[in-house]
Amino acid sequence: MAQLGPSRGTGIPTSVPADASYDAAEGGWVVCPVDDGGRRHGTFAVYREDGSVALEGEYVDGSREGRFRGYHPNGDVASEATYTRGRIEGVSVRYTSKRDGSVPLRNCCVPAGAEEMHLHYREGRVVKEVFVDAEGAIVRADGSRLPPLPASLPKFADFDAQTQRWVWSEERGEGVAVRHEFDLGGRPVEDLELERGRRRKSVRFGADGRVIEHREFDAQGALHGPYSREHVEGSPYLDPRFVGEQGHFQHGHPVGAWVVFGGDRAVLRTVLRGELPSDERLAELCGEALRVADAAKVRARARMAFDAGAVREGLWLSARLLALDPSDPTFAELLASTVVPLGPIQREAWRQRLRDTPVHAVHVGLDALVMGAEPDEALRAIASSVPEGDPAALQMVDAALVLRPDELRSHARRAMLRLESGDVEGALEDAARLGSGGEVAVERNLRVMAGALFPRVAFGPEREPPGAPNPELPEMTIEQPLFAVHRTLALYATRIGVARDRVLEILKMPAVPTWLPPEPVGLLPEGRVELRRCTATIRDEDEEDGSVETSEVEIDETMGLDTTRLRDLMVTLRADWDALGWLCWASGLHHVGLPSRIEPPPAFATVVNDAMFRAWRTYEQLRSRGRVARSRGAPSFEWEGIGIDDLPPSLATIAARQYLERRAALLWSLFPQNVSPFQSDLRKV
Repeated sequence: MAQLGPSRGTGIPTSVPADASYDAAEGGWVVCPVDDGGRRHGTFAVYREDGSVALEGEYVDGSREGRFRGYHPNGDVASEATYTRGRIEGVSVRYTSKRDGSVPLRNCCVPAGAEEMHLHYREGRVVKEVFVDAEGAIVRADGSRLPPLPASLPKFADFDAQTQRWVWSEERGEGVAVRHEFDLGGRPVEDLELERGRRRKSVRFGADGRVIEHREFDAQGALHGPYSREHVEGSPYLDPRFVGEQGHFQHGHPVGAWVVFGGDRAVLRTVLRGELPSDERLAELCGEALRVADAAKVRARARMAFDAGAVREGLWLSARLLALDPSDPTFAELLASTVVPLGPIQREAWRQRLRDTPVHAVHVGLDALVMGAEPDEALRAIASSVPEGDPAALQMVDAALVLRPDELRSHARRAMLRLESGDVEGALEDAARLGSGGEVAVERNLRVMAGALFPRVAFGPEREPPGAPNPELPEMTIEQPLFAVHRTLALYATRIGVARDRVLEILKMPAVPTWLPPEPVGLLPEGRVELRRCTATIRDEDEEDGSVETSEVEIDETMGLDTTRLRDLMVTLRADWDALGWLCWASGLHHVGLPSRIEPPPAFATVVNDAMFRAWRTYEQLRSRGRVARSRGAPSFEWEGIGIDDLPPSLATIAARQYLERRAALLWSLFPQNVSPFQSDLRKV
């Protein structure tokens, strides 16, 4: 065989064999035969420059093969590893030496007490690194010991300090891996199947190794597919004989037939959770207007849907039927046939979940019904999720009150729903129930909300009399021409008329409600005007040098009038009526009408300044709950009898819109180049 590497030079320690050659890659003098192709083949050794042996092993056909052993300069064993076709497999161990002439386990970060470092390899890659003390215990980074690794687990298992479990993972190809978790004694706890880091399946085991829970998940992490669970920690049901259940989930919702079993896995009861109604079907159900006269028909539909597997639809219809006829037993009968009563802990868990349910999550409320939550709480959650203005929302909360008449949360929800449907008297009745039940603050806010959404129609300056003229303010006057003022008054009158039409269309009342502001037709001698949506160019001329600066503004006089929510329309009506009144006052009138000339009152500048301040103050209340305003020493004021700092967001929103409209109307009047109170630059607070 041929000699590997360059020839031996002078000054080499005598302990290094004469046939050694220096190999920079190995970091020393190498001795190893080579075959005819120049590949290492045979006994291999590396010597340090001081002549000590650094590494010994065997090469086969140019690759490391079998056991390799490294040494400290003092001759003690420093490392051991096993190679297969040039790649380390299994566990490579590095050792310390207590004698002089040793090297550390590694250059840094070695825990106190560690005497060995074990590197676990799989397919040539390090999958685990652990330190071991003199007694064979694994040492953490802080020097503390890990529990002993159970003999049943692979050597490369890791310890999860957070869960106090042993874990190891196996790759199954195409991005799928299974994470196995074990307790301190090596008993399996959970197998978690992951696909590219996302949960796909979870199997939990009991102390005896039996499967006690099986769950599968969709791409969003919701339960999807077969499900089973045995509650070894205690029954969640009211009947302690029921210790587990088995069924299916569809994207987080229980569906189909479910069985409840006892301790011996014997089926004790089978219940139907039915199919999951589509969003389109729910929209159809919401849009149906049920009448008392149709009770028999609704009862038949509910039972037919339920028996056909549409369990949620059957419960939905029977709940609305209960609101129409509190004596009807259909809802209770259908619910009893599909619900396994829960114990107090699980009922409380559902109560908390329903409180956290986002709006427009009707499915969660329906799930709560079929899974055993308190039915009145589930119905109230559904009522909170049904789109506003839908009659189903009011009927669901009415049904909840049939089940639990004294529940104040249901009265609070019904009060808001009644306000949203224009039933002011009914809302105030619920508010009174809240007050007598100790919810005085809630009652007050509801009464203020009722007054804010359905205010007594009055001339704006009569509701909030203007302050006295302030001599410190600069002189202000209306620069808009009379015809422009007439057009803007007609604009507000048109918006009020359109909003009134929408309100009456929504309510479908036989008579105009007393709380609806009248359409000021006296401001529309030629009928309603066009509501523009366009871009305009504003020209500002400098009074000193005559230079002209132009800017583009967006105009949207239709703003807020494309809604079908009664609340939004009433907020718009209130704000427009307020702006209309103040613009009439600013023109010199003491009532709503068309001025024949423009004569701003002496307090005009005070009112403009006050409108700007109040708009900023209410928007600041919305943005930071008034913290910035108070830090600047900005004074408070009352709106509808409540201090601005005490306004909750629901009321502050209404006040802010009112003052924004007043501010925009008055600022528009100050400059002749302004086109409309609804131009974008006048609506920035």
